[in-house]
Amino acid sequence: MATLRAVLPLSSRQYLTVDSLCTELGIARSTFYEWRAKGRGPRCVRLPNGQIRVRRAEFERWMRGCWRHCRRPNALPSWPPRWDAARRVSGLARRLLGGAQPRLAAEQVVHGDHGLSVDVRGEQHAAQRVGVATDCPAEPQRLAFLPGGDCVSDDELSLLWRQQWPTCPPLAHTLKYAYRDRWVRFYSLPYSKRYPDSDAEYGIALHRYNTILNELFRGQDVRVITTNWSCEPEPPGLAGRHPCWQAGAHHWISVRTDEDETDPDFITYTHLYVSRMLWRPGSLDDLLRAVADDVTSGVLISSLSFDRVHHPYDGGADVLLPTTSECDAIKRRHTGWLSDHPLGD
Repeated sequence: MATLRAVLPLSSRQYLTVDSLCTELGIARSTFYEWRAKGRGPRCVRLPNGQIRVRRAEFERWMRGCWRHCRRPNALPSWPPRWDAARRVSGLARRLLGGAQPRLAAEQVVHGDHGLSVDVRGEQHAAQRVGVATDCPAEPQRLAFLPGGDCVSDDELSLLWRQQWPTCPPLAHTLKYAYRDRWVRFYSLPYSKRYPDSDAEYGIALHRYNTILNELFRGQDVRVITTNWSCEPEPPGLAGRHPCWQAGAHHWISVRTDEDETDPDFITYTHLYVSRMLWRPGSLDDLLRAVADDVTSGVLISSLSFDRVHHPYDGGADVLLPTTSECDAIKRRHTGWLSDHPLGD
């Protein structure tokens, strides 16, 4: 039977494993768990041994919805968890998988304080001029994490977050919906291309990430927050290359994705890991390159007080600042990296 199952095409199986679903879609497991945590993936069933399966009929129904670019309301997680369950943000619409992204309005860009005005063919050269790494370094030792990590307790971190973002948990995808007046989005590649395909495009994406981060945090310590997802409230350990992307990270908090979900088969948790480091251009290129490849997601890079937040993802970055005027100023410095959509999406 095992041999027969191995040769059966995916389309003939009544139930899909997580691995076979990810293979069919061409996505990483972390992407599947992120969709599941956000309520954007296909409905799953849990077997007695704890493993997850997706019915083929449910998968095909979900895919038809994706092709129609369906949109559905989805409540955000309650926040803060545990100590203030009464505070909720609900009814905010989120894309299911997102439609086609608009093209950039212009290809002439100005690279912030560096005073470089170049077209897209010159962005790789510009990245090299400002010292941004264009290759993913293999040695994580160059990350400038403070010895001993952060001296702020987890409860103090949560209090700092609530002081800046009282209506949202520290989940990257929720911020722009609740604080749109403090939000701006930048594309990481020309023509709103999502994934880099060459060394030159990796250089452009890393250059854009680093340019904005350097404007926000030059010479400052920052907090780096990464995420993992599971169906259990206990956080899993950091596996794979995650410790290399974020040396010295520790578990900060776990947030139940949707407090309104009552079906045990569909309750998921987002686990957040935090570290502190001195920001330098290129110091997070390992992590940023993994983000650009959609190997990891849900990353936040912030000031120590959380008043400035940079959320990189495959295809772009969300930036949240203390005031609308600061958002307008950074938009003016990088107009060629903006969406021409009226809402900035």
